[in-house]
Amino acid sequence: VDQMAAQGIRAENVEIIREVVRDTPHRVMVGAMEAGADPAIWDGVDPTIGVPLLVINAQAPFWTDDYIEYVKTLSDDVEYVTMTDVTHFLFMDRPNEFNRVLLAWLAEHGM
Repeated sequence: VDQMAAQGIRAENVEIIREVVRDTPHRVMVGAMEAGADPAIWDGVDPTIGVPLLVINAQAPFWTDDYIEYVKTLSDDVEYVTMTDVTHFLFMDRPNEFNRVLLAWLAEHGM
């Protein structure tokens, strides 16, 4: 959390994030990290998502044009939104903008 805070997360949000991290059971955190780093979970899996897909990412060097193009292959209905001047916790940095994008997308898809 301290490393993320150094990237510009507002102090009040750092404390909220710390609480969530402290309250997450150790087994859940370890399991999530192990699963996310295990390429075997994708063996034989069709990565296509058969439903509309909304991706909202913070602008970052690792979300390259190639990555964005890959994401757009995951579904026949993909909206990819990049938010600038936000941290990893973009929904906390600019909740009104994030919610506007999300609610518009949900309305567009009848949800």
